[in-house]
Amino acid sequence: MALVNASLWPDRYRCITPCVNMHMIACALALVLLLDVSLSVLPPDYQLQRDGVAQAFADASVQQIIHREGGIAITVIEWATQQRTVIPWRHVTSVSDVQSFSREVASLQRSLSGYTGVGDAIQAGMDSLAHVPCEPDRIVFDVSGDGVNNQGPVAEIARDAAQELGIQINGLPILNNPEVDVESYYRNSVITSNGFLVVADGFGDFSRAIRRKLVMEIGSVME
Repeated sequence: MALVNASLWPDRYRCITPCVNMHMIACALALVLLLDVSLSVLPPDYQLQRDGVAQAFADASVQQIIHREGGIAITVIEWATQQRTVIPWRHVTSVSDVQSFSREVASLQRSLSGYTGVGDAIQAGMDSLAHVPCEPDRIVFDVSGDGVNNQGPVAEIARDAAQELGIQINGLPILNNPEVDVESYYRNSVITSNGFLVVADGFGDFSRAIRRKLVMEIGSVME
């Protein structure tokens, strides 16, 4: 039985296709990867972030967890002042599916840049739910970034709206500026009450952090 409180969803979050005329296939998890591409993320940082995600999905343990769970749905959204879906929803069920997704991530080119709109990024994740290709037991937003909101609505508004819908938001704060307490910001303003943090000690540590985070959230393992 699905754990997501779909009865609370506004109509724009309900599926458009293929479930208008047919029953949707079930899946364990719908995972939205929200990747910060704001101005503070320099080109080498972007490459470390992108390659870290690709390497995590190329990892055999992550692939086996996805296969064990019976498959998951994944989409990737880059965000700054605006947001752009760089990989639309994919329903990955087999090891080869996950490997293909990893290669797709590795081929990404940065889609935009701008200020740090965390609240709008979470809202973009909610908007993407209209296109989930399966009926998930859980919906998780994986938000990574190195700064605090300085553009658009505050993150807490979108965070609270997501929590009301039964969405879990987890955070991957990247410690990239000693003058910004991004870890505390993510803990207090970004993640939901049932969410968790995995902290990256700079972009060079992102690959380790995202792999650990994916193992935890896909396998439903909490610290």
